[in-house]
Amino acid sequence: MRILFSFIAGHGHFLPLTPLADAAIHLEHEILFVCSASMADAVKVYNYPMMTLDEASNKIPDRKPLKSVDIADEERHLRDKFVLQMGREKLLMMIPIIEHWQPDLIVFDEVDYGTLLAAEYTKTPYASVIVMAEGSFNRSEVVAEALDTLRYENNITTDTKHIVVSPIPARFRNPNYELPPNIIYMYATQPDYVSFLSSVFEGYDPHQPTIYFTLGTVFNTEAGDLFNRVLDGIEHTACNVIVTVGKYIDPIELGERPPNVYITNYLPTQKILPECNLVITHGGSGTVLASLAHGLPMLLLPMGADQPHNARRCVELGLAEQFDVLTVSSEVIHDVVLAMLESAHYRNNAREFQDEFRKMPSPNDALHKLQQFVTANQT
Repeated sequence: MRILFSFIAGHGHFLPLTPLADAAIHLEHEILFVCSASMADAVKVYNYPMMTLDEASNKIPDRKPLKSVDIADEERHLRDKFVLQMGREKLLMMIPIIEHWQPDLIVFDEVDYGTLLAAEYTKTPYASVIVMAEGSFNRSEVVAEALDTLRYENNITTDTKHIVVSPIPARFRNPNYELPPNIIYMYATQPDYVSFLSSVFEGYDPHQPTIYFTLGTVFNTEAGDLFNRVLDGIEHTACNVIVTVGKYIDPIELGERPPNVYITNYLPTQKILPECNLVITHGGSGTVLASLAHGLPMLLLPMGADQPHNARRCVELGLAEQFDVLTVSSEVIHDVVLAMLESAHYRNNAREFQDEFRKMPSPNDALHKLQQFVTANQT
């Protein structure tokens, strides 16, 4: 098969596609990735064949102050920016690429609406990969009318054959927003454990508990004093504290910290998590799912997008504690972190989800099912 992969934004939209892409290469299918110029370096790390779009958008994001979560505003942003603006622009860019490359299947992240519409326009079978874990943020009531507007503008019908790929155990999904019947589950098998942090950070003590703290690669530039507030709360615990701040923040901004605190721009999450005991994060789907796949409880500080929905679901399932980013104090963070490290409740619940991940089909199995889907719908 010829498989065209596409995603609309950052790492949280790209990384869920990589297990299928790796499986496709392993099984000797031909692939091509389409991405924005700002994500080209991330894709290059994987050595995927690649085509980049919108070179002019490759700019440093503005630093913004921390703000309270406004779910209605986040939904407007999803509709107006991801569907109407970015979807309209990408639709026009993707149509000629699809018509020229002639893929048998298009695989894209679930909010890459321009690629969805281009697949419908060209009548190319497609697979949408879920990247919003809890399910109630990217819902029909928010995006359907905007999608239909773009379909009307471009004379697109919705009868193209498609399937959904979920890298998420079914139990995590909000029960009010069930997944469609045309779904394939897939677990990205974790690599064998290799001690990593000792090789990166001088003085790292593998006999102490390790906390990983990240605010992702998008909302990290909108965090105000949150990095400092969290670090003030956890730096004097008897723990290793691993902090990634993203490529647009200088670790020096967080000041001088004790020797058990290690601050850097980026580390591969899958190499960090096997050595961790607790994750402090904004609650992006990628970090939440990776943490659960490693059986790790979380302290969640949601800032926007689908993060409040993920955080609420994690709390419901006994996997995490959640706090308001504007009001939580360093003292509260300190006390909660110590309590969570001592408690078996969160750890046991997270490990149950780890077991559920491991029971899901492999990427190779998922790709075989996608190939059967394409074969069954060839005309």
